[in-house]
This record gives sequence, structure tokens and C-alpha cells, in this order.
Amino acid sequence: MLTPPRAPKVVTLQHLVGSTDPTLIDFMVAAHFPCQRPMALRHGVAEVPQWRILPDYATALSQSRTWQSTAGGGLLAVSEAMTVGTAVPSDLDGDWHRGWGALERLTPRDANAHPARVTTDLRRQWGWSRTGSIRLEPGKE
Repeated sequence: MLTPPRAPKVVTLQHLVGSTDPTLIDFMVAAHFPCQRPMALRHGVAEVPQWRILPDYATALSQSRTWQSTAGGGLLAVSEAMTVGTAVPSDLDGDWHRGWGALERLTPRDANAHPARVTTDLRRQWGWSRTGSIRLEPGKE
């Protein structure tokens, strides 16, 4: 089988991801990507990220897959439950042999899913008081 020569279009991470898309940036590399917008967490509801920036493979396995993991209640629970990750080929400019980390495009599992509508209320009460169950109870909203 013959195919025509392939000449990939190379762009910077900043050009591809930008500064407005919600991004899950692993803690170990967060300081290296100050121009990307971390996914928001407001009123206990996490924004669904569109991108994920990971450290090198060894660090991702030893760090990200431990305390950030779904089983540990970490941020990966959001991306793994709500999205499917696809690796985006990436290299360092001028140093294609060094592993810098990885970039994943996160695609929603359900394209028709809508963001949660959150309402808030300001109340003053004692920290130990509780008006209802802290568990989600079907049929009780």
C-alpha cells in the first residue's frame, strides 16, 4: 500500500488549546502552563474540561494516577466519567526526542449533556447543624 507523503501541520500548544478552554492541568506540570485556563470548580460543581495536560509518563503513573485518581476522589473522576481522552501528538520545539509530557483532547461522552444549573443561597447557621441528608436521595429534590 502506498500513501502520499504526510506533512503534519505543527502549531504551538498555546495556539491549539488557547487561554479560554477549560483544561485539566496535572499538578506536577501546572506551573509550566500559566497561559492555559484551569477548569473551574464553583459551588462544589466542576466544569467539564476540554483538554488535559499531563507530565511525562513515569510521573503521571506515580503521581497523577494516585492522589488525582478517580478511586482517590481526585479530579480525574470528572474527566474519566464525563469525557473520553484522545492523545494529541506533541513534541518540544527543536527537541523531538525528549519526552515533555502529553496533551489529550477530552470529548464529552454525551454531546447533548447540559451543564449543571446551580443555585446558591446565603444562610447563617452553626457548622455542626444539618437540615437534611448529605446523600443524594432519588425523588427528593
